[in-house]
Amino acid sequence: MELAIGQARAVFNALVGLLPEKETEFRERLDQLEAEFGDLHGRLSAVADRIGHQPVLFSHPVYQYLMQGYGLNGRSLHWEPQELPAEEQWSELDRLLKAHAAAWMIWEDEPRPDVVSRLQELGIRSLVFRPCGNRPATGDFLNAMVENLVALERAFPPSTTARVTDVRCAGGTPEFGSARKWCGD
Repeated sequence: MELAIGQARAVFNALVGLLPEKETEFRERLDQLEAEFGDLHGRLSAVADRIGHQPVLFSHPVYQYLMQGYGLNGRSLHWEPQELPAEEQWSELDRLLKAHAAAWMIWEDEPRPDVVSRLQELGIRSLVFRPCGNRPATGDFLNAMVENLVALERAFPPSTTARVTDVRCAGGTPEFGSARKWCGD
């Protein structure tokens, strides 16, 4: 959210430069937006803490900001949500799962039902987190991020860190506590 707040501040500064008489109004709106982004950041941080070091998969390499900003243990594939992955891609996934035993795959849009079913057979659940590389079809960036956050909160409720069944280990023992170390990662 730091980048979004930085962009909002840049827009604020530009608007104040153009319309200095409206600075108070712009400041009020900026303060409100910063508070909303701060709330989102806090909620995302809480979800990331619950995820801990559980391995997750991303359908595309567009989630680096999420992985780095919130310390997620993710690996990216290059799967299109409306395309059936080729058998070579499924084989690549099988190899990846041996070293990165993920139970969740995060998509930028709704994946095909048959792909979701096959992933479920592998013990992988799917959720949509739209990265908003472009303007959302409806609403705005903030609305889209709230929808993304709600999907993450549903997938990783507060009890997540206490349930070992949510973690598929490829060798190692899950550990709990402040170290947030999972499955030897």
